[in-house]
Amino acid sequence: MPDMHDEIAGASSSWSGPNERTEAVDAALVRIVRALDAAALHHEGKRPKRVEIVIESAAQSLIEFEIGNDGRWTLEEGTWVDEGRLQRSRLLRPVVRGVARGTRPHFVDALDALVRDIDVACAARIAIDTEGDPAVPPVPGQTIDQLLETVFPGLTAGDRSALRAATAAVEMGAGTTMFVEGTTGDEMLFLLGGTVSVDTRGGLVRLGPGSVVGERSPLSGKPRDATVRAITDVVVLVLRATDVASLPKHVIDSLGSKIVI
Repeated sequence: MPDMHDEIAGASSSWSGPNERTEAVDAALVRIVRALDAAALHHEGKRPKRVEIVIESAAQSLIEFEIGNDGRWTLEEGTWVDEGRLQRSRLLRPVVRGVARGTRPHFVDALDALVRDIDVACAARIAIDTEGDPAVPPVPGQTIDQLLETVFPGLTAGDRSALRAATAAVEMGAGTTMFVEGTTGDEMLFLLGGTVSVDTRGGLVRLGPGSVVGERSPLSGKPRDATVRAITDVVVLVLRATDVASLPKHVIDSLGSKIVI
């Protein structure tokens, strides 16, 4: 499967802005798609829901999408499944591109605010959908390799080996504060067992095994915008930003929809 960023970046338009602005639009698209994917995945099994996201930045832009009971989402006239990321980017690109064009020369800050607004709105949707979910403790006696195979079944044995080689397994007790809002760091976590709470401006979100948290700060250098705590004992894989490049591109792409903050 092609890398999500490469695929979206390849969906070039006729807009002829500076290269650095085009790159910023591509990066924002990747983050927006991930946030919407995460909201849809947490809504799986529930009734379809029409969601309006009013973007407070960028002149009160409005994005409307529907999340279904199959863990997928649609945007107005466009519908897609896993292989439809190119179409996703084409539908979202005019909104993101318009923000960048209208806010030059400060388009980087404007795009960051746009993504943050969407993240907060999606976090609020996830908070509603997970409010009644029970905390899931880690399964005793399972090895790291067994947990990896259970929570990331879409990865091949080679993919899991690559992820395992680039990370360190850590166990944390219930109540441990893992990330603090406003701080910076170079670590992101792959949750293999247990449940964590993510305290965002959009509400409190519970995440279980298979979630990936804390990736924005290491990859962007910006402060963390949520506090993450362990509700139960947890098992995580810790990946540093400098080691992301060592993962195969299709592994990063496969994990992308599970990255939520």
